[in-house]
Amino acid sequence: MAGTHITISPQGFEQATNLFQELAKRGNNLEPAMAAIGEYLVGSNQDRIVAGVDDEGKAFTPLSKVTNERKTKNKDKVLIENGYLFNLVYQATADAMQMGTDRVQGAMLYYGGTRDKYPSLWGDIPARHFIGISPDDRDEVMAIINDYLSDAERA
Repeated sequence: MAGTHITISPQGFEQATNLFQELAKRGNNLEPAMAAIGEYLVGSNQDRIVAGVDDEGKAFTPLSKVTNERKTKNKDKVLIENGYLFNLVYQATADAMQMGTDRVQGAMLYYGGTRDKYPSLWGDIPARHFIGISPDDRDEVMAIINDYLSDAERA
């Protein structure tokens, strides 16, 4: 992805490692579980963009006066003008799920940037971590994995 992303895998999500290993040991394909996690996280992250908060519940840095004056719509919304960042996507495989945005501006809006480093900017852009996994997301990911474990036991 050209923008920015997060990855969930058995190696990167310590809380779920034992559950992932249990699924794999049973010979189950993890891709459906990873896809369910991806679907959930896309919606959860989109909801936080609308709410204007990061995965820790912290409000995004407000827009500068210059940015507000340049915006043609959604002037009261941080990170929302045309809705491009709602284009969050995920890719699920048998051993991982990657979710993020393929929008080029996604990386700049996530990591931030300064005019010193990027002279074409009209001002400094603060980092706004609009993609992430909240504590509630972690609980839901665990519930999704447990559901797949339960389904595997019934099969």
